[in-house]
Amino acid sequence: MTRMAAVLIPLAALRAAAISLTASAVCKTAVDCSLGGKCVEGRCQCYPIWQGAKCEMLAIGEASNVSTNGYRNPEGASWGGSVIRADDGSYHMFVSFISRDCGLNSWKFNSVIHHAVSANPDGPYSFKDEVLSEFAHNPTITRAPDGTYLLYHIGETLSADERSLYLRDCRKGRHAEPKRSANSGGPANFDGRIRIAFSKSLDGPWDLLNNGKPIMRPRGGEHWDTAVTNPAPLMLKNGSVFLYYRGDDRFHPDFTGKRHRKIGAFFAQSWRGPYHRIRDTPITPSGEDPVVFANSDGSGYHMIFENKFKGIVGQHAFSVDGKFWQIVEDPAYDLLASWDGGSSTKLERRERPQFLLDEHGEPLYLFNAVQGSRSRGEGRSAVQSTWTMAAPLGFRLPMASGTPPRRPEIETATE
Repeated sequence: MTRMAAVLIPLAALRAAAISLTASAVCKTAVDCSLGGKCVEGRCQCYPIWQGAKCEMLAIGEASNVSTNGYRNPEGASWGGSVIRADDGSYHMFVSFISRDCGLNSWKFNSVIHHAVSANPDGPYSFKDEVLSEFAHNPTITRAPDGTYLLYHIGETLSADERSLYLRDCRKGRHAEPKRSANSGGPANFDGRIRIAFSKSLDGPWDLLNNGKPIMRPRGGEHWDTAVTNPAPLMLKNGSVFLYYRGDDRFHPDFTGKRHRKIGAFFAQSWRGPYHRIRDTPITPSGEDPVVFANSDGSGYHMIFENKFKGIVGQHAFSVDGKFWQIVEDPAYDLLASWDGGSSTKLERRERPQFLLDEHGEPLYLFNAVQGSRSRGEGRSAVQSTWTMAAPLGFRLPMASGTPPRRPEIETATE
């Protein structure tokens, strides 16, 4: 299919044929093009995965058939799949799944991490096994230069007593509530613990680094990140790691009940740690669910994150060093999903962005945790039918805001 053939062209080759846009902005350097393109004769020429006058928006194409796209488990809600390509060419997704037939609103503490596999990057993905039991959430899969697979996530393995206290069983209807609420404090604040599971194989077995102890901790007192979550690793070629995260002020002494979510960054010389904050202040004034990648030519870094607090579904930030970031105020994408064949729908929710990267570390597909567009199934609520969607990058289609379509004119390479 044309859609698949074009997307699977190595992005390094596509970069060599940067696309000139008629609406490109006046520029002096690539920074004026959001590091998403080149500045040529004072005009931005966007790399294929970017579009817009300043190469600030993701160029998202038509997703495959909605009934077979991504990962949808009929037995419950999934949320936020992270995908990696195996050496044999198969695709492996690690995704949060809400156990005991509960909906997304029971993610704390019913979330487990599922492993699903597909022959195609955009699915359909089929459940293979459960990698981590309650409580485990926010998975992001990456690979270290030594070949070790790393599954960054938040959570804590619950003991038998804790399971009876905190887990809901929605199969019991009105008797589903646990003995103790997830908001009751005490040992239940496990969503602020970032851990790593590691393995030499995507099929496991998986071990927890340092027996599951958190690799980084929140700060107390009057800091902005008194809780930490949403780990987003960026593995560098030398084995060092930038680890971006969402912090909030829920344990600040002046906390009033409304969390202020912002994004910060850690760094480690090795994935085993230790991890140290690279700056005391946050990277963004608001936002959560970051995902980060580096330009293959070493020219900079890109972050996509959710910023519902400003009404932005997907927001773009870029950086020349990974430490200090410039934020694009306009959205990188919105709720509009375009499907193979020309139809489109507006999703109810679109969060937890993740990328499938090529061999150079650049994005081929955008994955999102979504609600809407697919049948919920008989007797299932909206929060019981969330799923993970895949959409190809490098195709320029309109957003709901009316951005004019721009498609790349790139010849498909032949072997």
